[in-house]
Amino acid sequence: MKTRAVTWYHRLGFSWEHNPFYLLSALFMLLGCYLLVDALGAPPERPDRLLIVLGVLNLYEFALIGWGAYLVRARGAYRAAQALGLLAVVFLVDSTYVMTRCVGVCAMSGNLVNVLVVLLGGLKLGLLLRLFRVRVRWPQLAVLVGVLGMIHVMPGVLTWQLLHAPGDDGKIPLTALYTASWLVGALLAFLPRTADARAICRAPCAAYGVSRALRHALLLGPFVSLAVHLLVAYRQYDSPFLFCHVSPLLLGLAALLVRRRSATGMSPVRTRFTLALGCLAVFFSLRFPAGLIVAAPIMRGAMVSPLRIALFAAGLLWCLCLYIERRRLFAALAAAMWLAGLMGHTAAEIRQTAVRIVARVLRQAPDTVLEWGVVLVAVSFVLLGAGMLVTIVGGRRRPEPSKLE
Repeated sequence: MKTRAVTWYHRLGFSWEHNPFYLLSALFMLLGCYLLVDALGAPPERPDRLLIVLGVLNLYEFALIGWGAYLVRARGAYRAAQALGLLAVVFLVDSTYVMTRCVGVCAMSGNLVNVLVVLLGGLKLGLLLRLFRVRVRWPQLAVLVGVLGMIHVMPGVLTWQLLHAPGDDGKIPLTALYTASWLVGALLAFLPRTADARAICRAPCAAYGVSRALRHALLLGPFVSLAVHLLVAYRQYDSPFLFCHVSPLLLGLAALLVRRRSATGMSPVRTRFTLALGCLAVFFSLRFPAGLIVAAPIMRGAMVSPLRIALFAAGLLWCLCLYIERRRLFAALAAAMWLAGLMGHTAAEIRQTAVRIVARVLRQAPDTVLEWGVVLVAVSFVLLGAGMLVTIVGGRRRPEPSKLE
């Protein structure tokens, strides 16, 4: 009898420390929301039915945050509060796709609801940060708010584009999702590091690792949800997924790796990986449909294409690497990328421009000894300036021999 009582006591203690009911509750809520959205969102003439699901979902999120606050402040149950905070983050990033269906059914009411949901999302994010005493710097907080805002605003913008400015085939223009991919890549490049979020919490809370787990969830969870929403948008709007859409994500990941360098600089493995990502981004942008070519709004007659954008963005990436590492390779790569971007917007045009430049240079080659002398003197000054630039940018100051002795 005593053994049985001890066994039940240990089982009760395990369920108290590792409460499975919160996770089961969240799973049932997700499944219920998926079923309700699929059932209520089918008739387009009744979009207000989805507001019921949205209201219940927000009520559930505030219940998670409120109960977590009670457990932390009154009961000291930090492990259970951590589980509730992580589940609240899952629902905060629109894992149920309720907002996507709201905008897909009715753009006007969906966009109005989007504004309200973004405000409520900011309030819930502030409550989570306040509850677990996680302090995030303002630039990192701005990136988080931008990611959450894009999750909720992107469906409305794409639906408005489909209704008011469709493509030639009646579908959403190719430039819409391509622009969205660049925005996602830019957010990835400025994604805050987990070390940038400093936690100020009590000793028991830190012992359970509450702040560390929530920092990872708050900083990485919204971006993962945004990437999934972008992939779902290709299928929802029946738009083809092209290789050039991967280039912004590759460049954003490369910039993130450069930003997350150590105090001593970039390691050789990280440098090679960054070079590979930049080259792959340009390679994936070599082929693209004609629908992605648009006229430049500033320069008359110039065309903007995925290849030209990738070349200029890769040039900026190599300039960032040059500023950090001071290697001549990055300066050469940046100059080559920008020169290629100025030469044309397609691979064929870049090749034709290079052939024309070489032919013109050969036609204007000097014929007499005097002309060759003038050219060589001019080239000597150019090479002297290049040597000065390389010394200033990539050279390191060495101590004098007297100091070494």
